[in-house]
Amino acid sequence: MAAVLRTAGRSRCLRMPGRRACWLWVLLASLHVGSSAKETRGADVLWTPDETSVQHRANIGNGHLALTLASDEAVGLHLAGVFNGPASQAKAGSEVSEVSHRAWVPAPLAEGPEGAPVGNAGAELDLQRGVYTRRTRVPATATSWQCHNYAIWQDDSWCKAGKTEDGFEYTFTGDAGKLCGECWCCKRLLRPRPEFVLEQRLYAHRTRPSLLIVEVSAEWEGGPERLPISVAHPAHNFRCAKDFHMLATEVLPPAHGRGFVWSGTTKVAETGSQPVEVALATTAQSAMEIVRGRKTILVGAYRTSLDSESPSLEARADLRIALEDVQSDYDKVFQQHEAAWASMWAVANFSSPGRPDVERAVKASTYYILSALRSDRHYSLSPGGLATQGYNGHTFWDTETWMFPPMLVWFPSLAASILDYRCDRLPGARGKA
Repeated sequence: MAAVLRTAGRSRCLRMPGRRACWLWVLLASLHVGSSAKETRGADVLWTPDETSVQHRANIGNGHLALTLASDEAVGLHLAGVFNGPASQAKAGSEVSEVSHRAWVPAPLAEGPEGAPVGNAGAELDLQRGVYTRRTRVPATATSWQCHNYAIWQDDSWCKAGKTEDGFEYTFTGDAGKLCGECWCCKRLLRPRPEFVLEQRLYAHRTRPSLLIVEVSAEWEGGPERLPISVAHPAHNFRCAKDFHMLATEVLPPAHGRGFVWSGTTKVAETGSQPVEVALATTAQSAMEIVRGRKTILVGAYRTSLDSESPSLEARADLRIALEDVQSDYDKVFQQHEAAWASMWAVANFSSPGRPDVERAVKASTYYILSALRSDRHYSLSPGGLATQGYNGHTFWDTETWMFPPMLVWFPSLAASILDYRCDRLPGARGKA
């Protein structure tokens, strides 16, 4: 389920003699993905029967935000132009002792359910529509007590209230209780839960660049009409955000729906610049109830001080407008995204009769380039694309040599944004010449 620009094998690439060899290795690896009849669904869809068995993770993105879907770790994303660390190696003993790199931003919407390996029932990346779908089979669960991992807005006082919500009961035991092991806050289902398959369909909206949207649904046999589920790593996702000083976390008012706002600033500014503020307004939940036959739509809006005067306020506004549109006509929201990708593929149309492996590789690489670029974001490209930390997200001559030419032919406005990146940094380039 790899694609040309995903360097999940980054460490292997870095040990090879030069970036050109790295690109060749990634390209050759992608040619074999889905090559058997069992694992292929055409050149437009990359598919795997088990996400946990995939070496190269899939990416989704829209040029403002992009993320790698990893089932075995807290999921984060990257935002165009947002880096943490100085432009050169920091001095020993400083807070950040590494070169500038893409800042890791929390992506709680991309987390999977508790109780089973995420994506164990299959996953697919639809290149034509820029949509990633994963399915997780969760076994039947009894009503025994288990440890509750706090969401970012929860703490001991929240648990002490003895809440019962979304099909779960919560109780606080403190250091004196062993009700659920070493945890202080325990939870249990109010009633036994049957086996179910949870489906998550994720996409970075192409025409609303601040938005990450997830459709959640579930299938199960018999039993109740509503099924409670909990998320695997709700707070861990934010504790992993080591690139940021947290500014604030606030629960959204009821008028905005259930959710919260998180904001932070990068810890170390790049040389000659200021720290970047990032804000996320989202309806992500640590637990929810799924209704049989219905989709639950979750939305996250990401803003930065690079594109907003007030990231927190504008993220809230983006979320509010998105929720209003989702409630009034969600199909239209998705169709806007789908139509934008369709218009790009109408231009970048490629086929290779008799060589589905070549067609799949070219389409996959084109998809990843398009996922990392926007004409209104002049931050160019890096080996690995916006979704990865390949080469710390830095831009090299590879961009103009290998990725710029097809963009110039197919999408002159995207090619212009690549050149704008260089032009905007001419003073610095002259200073180092």
